[in-house]
Amino acid sequence: MRDDQRRAARTGRRGAPGERGSALVLAVLILFAMLALGMIAMRTTTQNIAGSGNLRVNKQARYLAEIGLYHAVTIMQQRGADLLALLGGRRGSIEVNSAGQVIARDQDDNVVGQANIPGPDVLTQGPAPLGLASSNGMQLSYTVSVEGFSPGPVAPGYDPLDIRNNGEVFCLMQFTARSFVAPQALPTQVQLDPAGADARRAAADTFAEHSLKAAVVLGPFQTAFCVQP
Repeated sequence: MRDDQRRAARTGRRGAPGERGSALVLAVLILFAMLALGMIAMRTTTQNIAGSGNLRVNKQARYLAEIGLYHAVTIMQQRGADLLALLGGRRGSIEVNSAGQVIARDQDDNVVGQANIPGPDVLTQGPAPLGLASSNGMQLSYTVSVEGFSPGPVAPGYDPLDIRNNGEVFCLMQFTARSFVAPQALPTQVQLDPAGADARRAAADTFAEHSLKAAVVLGPFQTAFCVQP
């Protein structure tokens, strides 16, 4: 009886072999569960960081399109008569870009006139809303197409009779701004949409693009400059 009691006491202290095996399995399962949770947390953090970067680049593109739109509206208001004269009475459009180029194109997309008007320093100085895109190898650029050029309503503060007697008119212009945050400034359509699914996927991962449209009445201009034949 005494030997049986000693064996029972040792068994009670150390636990049965089956119980020790169950504890080991449970510990391994807990370890794997903690490892899985760690991997999920790491993946979530990585996705959040990537999402924040994409959101920042998309915001840059939107602010950049607004800058381009304001730039084009400003120079068309200040030098509209000279720029409209580049069309030479043809039906067409005027393109303004961030490189300081103003290009007049006819309705067949042929270049019929050019001028150089520097853009705002906002692209090179990297203001707070845009950040320094060059820090991650990206370039900021935009292009704005101006077309329409049809008579619009007289702006407040002007006498419609005086405007008409002076042979002038206020011009309704349609602005379409496209901005790019890309490895190269003013990327071509081929660079934006290269051939092949893999190339297109790679291009989409390396740039952001945004478009804005606006219709603005500017002037007064001489009637011949605004009304297209």
